Amino acid sequence: MRAIRLEDDSGWVLTPEQAQPRAVQLVLGLLLGQSGAARALRRPMTSPVALSTWQRALRTDGAEADCREVLAPAVPGQTALFPAARTLTRATAGAVAGRAPAGEELALAQIRAFADDHALKAAWERKAARMVRLALVLRDAEGARRVPDYVLADLPEIGTAVGLILQRAGLLDGDPMRADARCGTPPHAAYIPRPRTPSWPAPRSCRECDGRMSGISEYLCRSCSSWKHEPRGRCAGCGREQTPLRQGRCRLCHADPAAAVGHQLTIVVRAAARGRPVPARAGTDPLPHAGEAASLVPYGQQVLFRERRDWAPVIGRVRDRHPLPDLSERAAALVEEFDLLRRRRRRPGSGREGQRALVLLLRFLGADAPIWEYDVHDLCRAGPGLYATVVCDFLKARSLLAEAPALHRDRDENWVAATLDRLPPQLAAEVATWVKVLRGEGRKPHPARSFRCIRRYLSALQPTLLSWAQRGVVSLREITHEDVAHAALGRNGNAGSQLVGALRSLFRALKQERAVFHDPARALTGAGHTGLPRSVPSDLLPTLFSQVTSPFGRLVVALVAVHALTGENLRSLLLADLDLAHGRATIRRALNRRTIHLDPFTHQLAADWLAERHRRWPASTNPYLLTTGRTAFAASAPPVDVRTVRGVFLKGMTLDMVRQDRILDEARTSADPLHLMRLFAISAVTAMRYVTAAHPERTGKLPR
Repeated sequence: MRAIRLEDDSGWVLTPEQAQPRAVQLVLGLLLGQSGAARALRRPMTSPVALSTWQRALRTDGAEADCREVLAPAVPGQTALFPAARTLTRATAGAVAGRAPAGEELALAQIRAFADDHALKAAWERKAARMVRLALVLRDAEGARRVPDYVLADLPEIGTAVGLILQRAGLLDGDPMRADARCGTPPHAAYIPRPRTPSWPAPRSCRECDGRMSGISEYLCRSCSSWKHEPRGRCAGCGREQTPLRQGRCRLCHADPAAAVGHQLTIVVRAAARGRPVPARAGTDPLPHAGEAASLVPYGQQVLFRERRDWAPVIGRVRDRHPLPDLSERAAALVEEFDLLRRRRRRPGSGREGQRALVLLLRFLGADAPIWEYDVHDLCRAGPGLYATVVCDFLKARSLLAEAPALHRDRDENWVAATLDRLPPQLAAEVATWVKVLRGEGRKPHPARSFRCIRRYLSALQPTLLSWAQRGVVSLREITHEDVAHAALGRNGNAGSQLVGALRSLFRALKQERAVFHDPARALTGAGHTGLPRSVPSDLLPTLFSQVTSPFGRLVVALVAVHALTGENLRSLLLADLDLAHGRATIRRALNRRTIHLDPFTHQLAADWLAERHRRWPASTNPYLLTTGRTAFAASAPPVDVRTVRGVFLKGMTLDMVRQDRILDEARTSADPLHLMRLFAISAVTAMRYVTAAHPERTGKLPR
């Protein structure tokens, strides 16, 4: 007993037959059956270190002896058919202390780096080394290449830290934060990421008292929450139905019995309810001037009811040179930043219209709360020479713009709505039904058409609808086949084909929605193109090139007159589509691609336009080749307007006329319609029309 308790003799305790001989052997002789009566040694232990050493070895060697088959490596890549749940303890970590799994050296280096980053001690490093070794042994037992993330939750200690270390070493498969509280990770550890601060809920109204609540996630205010268990009924005071009652009255009438007609609207704010005032920023004091159209909005104040302001008095004060409010520090910083961007994007001295509008907004509204988008547009409409788009883009990029969805509707959608307003009520309702069907909202599912397509249909229909309305037609149910045929005969060519297609679409949709009894346009056919393409007089094209002097206009004229591009092709041409090094350009139309080879004249005009574009707007991010001052820095990066492209041509000459002249000239040179189809990407019917116009003698019909 003395040798066991006072010396490092664990080997003799575990395997006496294999133990090495000692210098001193104490033999104790005991009477039979008296071994349990042995007294404890009264002498104090003189070597506690030796005691702890052999006890630790006893535990470790015992665990190794008992756990040799525990966590045995599995076949790599083999999936267990019935996975068994494991219960791992510190003894399990001690049982695998003698193993050296693959990747342990790499993980140990990451443990040291991890401890240095988070100022952890050496004892923590040793603990992390044991847990990392256990995780790697579990990986081998699972037959995986990397440690699965679900293993981290089974570790007895610091599973989250082990996951982060293995992720650094590239030995983890999954999320290191999957380890939960079972693995012993302290919630306040330095390596645990802080939970994200929840944002305040959107303002809402209390379901019972209709009080305005801000920053409260519940649907009842605190006062009404204490009444929600009361019986419901009709209030004897205000007469509200199905409301909690006490003594026959609701909460508001119970608090103020004199208010028999109505109650005061209450506003409940979470910060104020808890005794913490809403933080305010410097420079948000109200203006000392009276009678202004707007006032500074302090930080944290929300708008209950938005109302559009009248900026005419502000423009009058500016025109009469009256004193204006001073800019706050933050507003002055925003103006300086806007001016810096203006100087980078434009030539010096230009673009001050947007800066003047921004200064007026910040003088009267401040820079602490988001500015309503209607205020920007109303101010720019009230005063001449003020631009709203550039100001809205600047404020939106800095989260200082409260957007108005009505201002961001599609331009074609606005045109359709305005056109319907000019029709009689019944006709407008029936045409609106047709628009809903085209948008895919009818009784039967249909692919949705864009508002641009609907605008083209409605543009062809508008004169016919207005003429029927002037004739006294109240509903489209009164229209007969003769009326539709008479309207179609009044137009020829492309306009007639568009009208026939629009009429058939209109009445087919109304018949589907059961808004009309019959379809009068069912058997309607268009007259087609009755005329032939005509060429432009030979003296007009040289005059056009001599009078158009801007690089933008000269490039547009060359692309139309030489390569017969349409207006839509010009608008959709990207910078990436132009390859000056190889002298070619790619024309996109839906999913189709067409490559044109630039002649030397067009190549030089394209190079001149690129130089001019870079000189005027060097910081523009617009991806389109053709751009203007309004589209160069717009946040939505829109293409140039089609009216800008068509406005390049002189009066009496249109883009379509010049394009037809180019195709007709090629048809005179080559009477092959396939050549025209490949060169200009036109249909077979269109190619035959040009061949017929260029060579009428080759298309005559022979008598039978």
